[in-house]
Amino acid sequence: MAGGRRIAGRPVPGPAIRGRPPGLRAPPYTAAVSGLAIGPYVPRPFGVHAADPRAPEVAAAVADLVTSALPHARVEHVGSTAIPGLPGKGVVDLMLVSPPDAVPTTADRLVRLGFQRQGGPDPWPPTRPMLVGSVEWRGRPYSIHLHVIPDTSEEVREHLDFRDALRADPRLRRDYAAEKRRLAAIENADWWTYSTGKDPWIDAALARMRPGGRPAGDEGGRRPAAPPGGPAGPRRPAAIPRSGRASAAEPEPVLPLESREPILPPATIGILGGGQLGRMLAMAGRAMGYRIAVLDPDPACPSAAVADRLVVGRYDDPAAAAELARGCAVVTYELEHVDAALVEAVRAAGVPVRPGLLALRVSQDRLAERRWVEAQGARVARWREVRSAAEARVALREVGLPARLKAPLGGYDGRSQVRIARESEVAEAWEALAGPPSSRDPRLPRAARPALLLEEELAFEAELSVVVARGPEGVSLAFPVARNVHDAGVLVESVAPAPVAPLAVAMARDLGERLAAALGVVGTLTVELFLLRDGSLVVNELAPRVHNSGHWTIEGCRTSQFAQHVRAICGLPLGSIEMNGCAATVNLLGTGRERPAVLLGMERALADPDVAVHLYDKRLVFARRKMGHVTAVAGSPEAALDRARAARARLAWSS
Repeated sequence: MAGGRRIAGRPVPGPAIRGRPPGLRAPPYTAAVSGLAIGPYVPRPFGVHAADPRAPEVAAAVADLVTSALPHARVEHVGSTAIPGLPGKGVVDLMLVSPPDAVPTTADRLVRLGFQRQGGPDPWPPTRPMLVGSVEWRGRPYSIHLHVIPDTSEEVREHLDFRDALRADPRLRRDYAAEKRRLAAIENADWWTYSTGKDPWIDAALARMRPGGRPAGDEGGRRPAAPPGGPAGPRRPAAIPRSGRASAAEPEPVLPLESREPILPPATIGILGGGQLGRMLAMAGRAMGYRIAVLDPDPACPSAAVADRLVVGRYDDPAAAAELARGCAVVTYELEHVDAALVEAVRAAGVPVRPGLLALRVSQDRLAERRWVEAQGARVARWREVRSAAEARVALREVGLPARLKAPLGGYDGRSQVRIARESEVAEAWEALAGPPSSRDPRLPRAARPALLLEEELAFEAELSVVVARGPEGVSLAFPVARNVHDAGVLVESVAPAPVAPLAVAMARDLGERLAAALGVVGTLTVELFLLRDGSLVVNELAPRVHNSGHWTIEGCRTSQFAQHVRAICGLPLGSIEMNGCAATVNLLGTGRERPAVLLGMERALADPDVAVHLYDKRLVFARRKMGHVTAVAGSPEAALDRARAARARLAWSS
């Protein structure tokens, strides 16, 4: 593993490895990994190998295979291959966390799955074994190290810490890669000298990250050198420069760590934004005994009826934000289109803002978001920044048709973007989005003209989303992945668990947790994804908040996304995400002209006892306005969706 003094590069001699027991029958695999087989371990040649972008896919596939045999196992991708762009020994390291008394039986089941026990003169002990193997993925072999580590061991935290810190901090990645190359270049170097040679560097990194400046205990001298940033959270998240653009080269100043003491009821939670998301957050917080304060420009906003205190103010008014902060123990936001100055005003008042400023800055600027996501090694659609219609025409030849021209700031639910099907449509699209004519004067310097995002329109198999909750200590939980359907940019229905291949689900959850860690999120992060026909995933958007596509969790999970967000920002243990059944949500949109909102048919919709109707208390209804949603729970995703659609069809807005 990255930073593992015994894991990161210790050779596993081939002849000494015990193989699959004779006569073992192949285990039943899930559909997604039915063609995946664990083969004999093949040691990699010594050297620091370039990062392989497919390694996370391999890790997700092997983890899916392992959890198909051990459903309650927690499997983490660790080591250098878990860090985008980081060179290393080229072996995919996985960590399976197990209760100490279950370690031997877990190792036995992994052997039955095809893994081999580590051989050689100095293997890991049976109380903390390493199993090895290989898989073939997309036509090439990959070597696997699978470490079974007791959940009581400090090593678990260390590996996750270092992994997440490397993901979050480009400078740490760069320095670690340089140290790797330096050690590999030493005359007569081998895996042993390379691995042990990294120990002082890793210990120093750990010492900088631990309170008091010391690494955690070494468990009797057999601790693999650890990793800085997971359960303790990344100490230095990947930053963007003060201009608001994502960059890996210019980190923000490191702020002092916030207190990790839990925030307990009846403390007050402040919410920037009083729409339906703020309303449902407030309801979840009040159910747990918290007081709620809300900032919103509309005195009749949906949250007004459930808040203890409402501050009426604009989302760019620092004075209103400072007023909100008074008396609050923590502040969160329900939308990413609040001015960063508001967050700074709250923080200046000594109140933590969670999920955080970095997540807000990255997600509220589509150009910054694309740059940042790519810097994390994740894929986005082909895109270009353009500053004139002429630049857009040239970029179309690289991006392809059809494409989308989008304003980088503002806009949601399909707003502030125009679809371009033919090159002749560029001029009209540009006029619609580029602002007043004075700002589009070609005589202006390029940097003074408005920047727009031109992006490829992808042909996808499905739209997916994953909501990840992450607490102050870096512990994260990804909710089951949902499949979504949009109409003209507005979400109309979600179903969970997503009826797609399990491998796609595993990859989506892993990606969501990686991005949440890299942003240093405390709260929730929603990652919207496209599943392409070749099985790969493309990031569409990030939302550092609760999300419309997670509304099904209210009835569908033991802990809803709203209650989980409250737990996370208050430093409480995260709740169970076990599903109560398959769930589907259909949005209740407005129709027709603007008029007072009067809903008809509630008694008919609720004739199905497994249906719930949520209304957002918006006083006026008009076409395509989000007014509420309907959720159904059933035995299959298809049945849940049918019932939710049927209930929605019984509802109508009075004319």
